[in-house]
Amino acid sequence: DTLYMGSQQKILKAGESDDVGARTHGTFSGMTSTLESAGLSMADLMKLHTYYVFEGEGAEVTRYWERMTDVRLKYLADPGPAATALRVSGSPKHNDLITCDGIATFSKDRKRLMPAHAWDWSIPTPFSQGWLVGNKVYVGGQISADRKGKAVAPGDVVTQTRNTLEFIRHVLLEADSGWEDMVSLKIAYRHDGRDPEARRLLDEILGVVRETLPKPGPTLTCFGVDLLYEGLVLEIDGVAVLGGKRTDVAAPGSKDWMSI
Repeated sequence: DTLYMGSQQKILKAGESDDVGARTHGTFSGMTSTLESAGLSMADLMKLHTYYVFEGEGAEVTRYWERMTDVRLKYLADPGPAATALRVSGSPKHNDLITCDGIATFSKDRKRLMPAHAWDWSIPTPFSQGWLVGNKVYVGGQISADRKGKAVAPGDVVTQTRNTLEFIRHVLLEADSGWEDMVSLKIAYRHDGRDPEARRLLDEILGVVRETLPKPGPTLTCFGVDLLYEGLVLEIDGVAVLGGKRTDVAAPGSKDWMSI
């Protein structure tokens, strides 16, 4: 009952405009076609990941995201998916500006998760904080922001991590779920190319995660990116599964320096 979509991106033809608007149109047009080929629509898209390239700084980053999102909104359903948008440093093909992937469902057993205790975007969007589909909870990218999308505690990694985890907890609560149901966390943290500083930042983030989540913790993926709004140092999304038997799996001799 689940459709997993790989990377969708615009392949330019000779003479076509090469800006983020045209690229975004092409990318989301491709995603729409992929869904339709399976008998689905954008209304069935539960989880969306968008990765984009931009070399500006400060408030320019937010304005660029808003221009890109103005195009995305022409394709998204209302209500829309739980979404994560990350600014990255490059793409597989030269001059690609944006790519996306996602998870859609055939199931009608779904509930939108929009807790009252949540941050909001800088412009009106149909994005959702999460979706409960059957017994799976898809949590969209959570950040330390206020109701206008502005960073809370800019540059303060410990406070931002606590704020972000608290937003995730409230999404889970909307699904009658909790940390014990979390099976996967994905942590994107700011990395400006200086490895020692980035590693210290990640260590502080993981310290807060360890003291917040019960053991055994979920699977964990961490990677460095250039982030969305100015002042942010991390974004976290995840998946939870309600009920069922769980078994902690670890390969013999595997390193656990990131273990939570």
